[in-house]
Amino acid sequence: MLENSSSTSFYGSNGAPREINPDEELKKIMSMDLIGDLRRTKVYVIGAGVFPASLTKKSTDSYRPLPVMKGLYDFWSKYFEQSGGQLVAFGKPLLLQPIGGR
Repeated sequence: MLENSSSTSFYGSNGAPREINPDEELKKIMSMDLIGDLRRTKVYVIGAGVFPASLTKKSTDSYRPLPVMKGLYDFWSKYFEQSGGQLVAFGKPLLLQPIGGR
């Protein structure tokens, strides 16, 4: 869920995810007509907030800063809403809840 393309990038100059302005990023995407048709799609993103220990060079996992997570959540929530879909959980869903209403 970290965009890095010719359209936009959610990474800073140091290679780490940066704080984004969700509205500005969505405006860029919409100006390039990159909103898909995801009617009736429910999206569950698992693990978006975790840096695995192998990437952090620590013995335990680390978590993305709250402002970075909020910006990512807000962007994707608005993106899926514009697409006709729904972002149900992002980064830390309750793993014991049924997925898809089952």
